[in-house]
Amino acid sequence: MQGMIHLYCGDGKGKTTAAVGLSVRAAGAGKRVLFAQFLKDGSSSELNILRALPNVEVACCEQNFGFFKSMDGQTKAAARLAYSALICSCSMRRSPPATTA
Repeated sequence: MQGMIHLYCGDGKGKTTAAVGLSVRAAGAGKRVLFAQFLKDGSSSELNILRALPNVEVACCEQNFGFFKSMDGQTKAAARLAYSALICSCSMRRSPPATTA
């Protein structure tokens, strides 16, 4: 089975809500989900329920760099490294698909 990537970005509201909704739907259908947030520190209350769901891995950057438009060049470079490390460290990328008996 082929995986899918959904990326929500842009100004305004609703990105996290849309991503959480789709993640819950996919997990309910037995699919594996990696929910990664880049501009938040992982303390959002909606992440608590995602962390409790089977087949869902939540990955958040430990350091908050602020919004991209307010970052200087040095901060953008540091954020790029941290976000790349976040994705590379996700165990779901390395683990084989779950099997059922």
